Amino acid sequence: MAEFELRIPLLLEEGIRSSNPITTDFTVTVHPVNFLQYESIHFPIYSRDMTKNIHWARIVIAGFLVEAAIFAVFIPVFVLLGEQPGIYTAVLASFAMAFLFGMWVGRRIESRFVLHGMLVGVAATLVYIGLSFAQPEPWQYIVAHGLKIVGGALGARVAEGRKRKATAQRETAAAELLKE
Repeated sequence: MAEFELRIPLLLEEGIRSSNPITTDFTVTVHPVNFLQYESIHFPIYSRDMTKNIHWARIVIAGFLVEAAIFAVFIPVFVLLGEQPGIYTAVLASFAMAFLFGMWVGRRIESRFVLHGMLVGVAATLVYIGLSFAQPEPWQYIVAHGLKIVGGALGARVAEGRKRKATAQRETAAAELLKE
């Protein structure tokens, strides 16, 4: 039996929102006898630079501020209530602070909100790993690092929703003014 190529054109998410679409052809060479075996996968991306519109300065600043805010909450709880409540406070504060600073980063950007928020969480995690000299951590801290990423993504997503709502309200108000 002969092999055949399966070509699937994709329109990536960023291309949907912009006037400069990002597309790709996803090509897989399939063997009909054993379709699970593939010979080659070709995945070129025709796009502008993928990191061009990422606001790295805001992400790094937010990452540092997330960690500073977590420490500002963790230290008093640790001193007043002890180690165990301090650990769980750090976990909750990781999510909350990443959420808040994810929203802060999302206020000034125009696209890739969730990516920016996730990068805030990653930056905060890297700051903590640098501060702790990559020492072994309790499992709760590993969960907290994941929650930083999730919290940052959700915060930026909320900022995106608010920005869209405000834009829609401005457009509606402008349309009302034009009708008069």
